[in-house]
Amino acid sequence: MSKLFSTYAFELTRANQSAEAEQVYKKLLNLDPQNINAMANLIAVYYRQNKTAEAERQLSVAIQSGKMDAGAYSNLGIHLPRGGEGH
Repeated sequence: MSKLFSTYAFELTRANQSAEAEQVYKKLLNLDPQNINAMANLIAVYYRQNKTAEAERQLSVAIQSGKMDAGAYSNLGIHLPRGGEGH
């Protein structure tokens, strides 16, 4: 089930439906609070929505979980806006 939510949220993000993707990632984290990929993707969605405070809070939670690895950081970097785009 979590793979389905994850794929759906990712596709929403790709379709620039950030608000909807945010809700799906939150539901996914309610089902699986330790899902580091969902955390990283939610952080990226927050940044895309200029919700910097929420992004930084979620990033702190992710780092404190001890589960952030190179793949999660890479995943986060891929989804962040490039050089001022969207600002």
